[in-house]
Amino acid sequence: MAIPDWIPATLIAALLIGVIWWKFSSDIRFAMKGRWTEGRIVNWMSATVAGKRYFYPLIEFRTESGVPVTYRAEERSEDKPMFEPGTVVKVKYDPENPKRVKTVYPKA
Repeated sequence: MAIPDWIPATLIAALLIGVIWWKFSSDIRFAMKGRWTEGRIVNWMSATVAGKRYFYPLIEFRTESGVPVTYRAEERSEDKPMFEPGTVVKVKYDPENPKRVKTVYPKA
């Protein structure tokens, strides 16, 4: 008895969807369930790497429930900070893991 052509194709498609979901579920969830709020640059942290000085913004925001969260952003600038402390930024955060964030800076 021969297997119908649609069975292997369906199994491959289901496996592919499963792998994509497993690999990107957290990104998909963040895109769909993330919350936007306002944050502020409260300070700058500096580090010297291979003789160059880099500055990383330290950003603070409050979750919907009012819990303050402070994090060091991954974006950096060379030689001097990009913005003054107190600059307002937009922050998208994961309500279940507020340390997972995306920062949108004002236009320079």
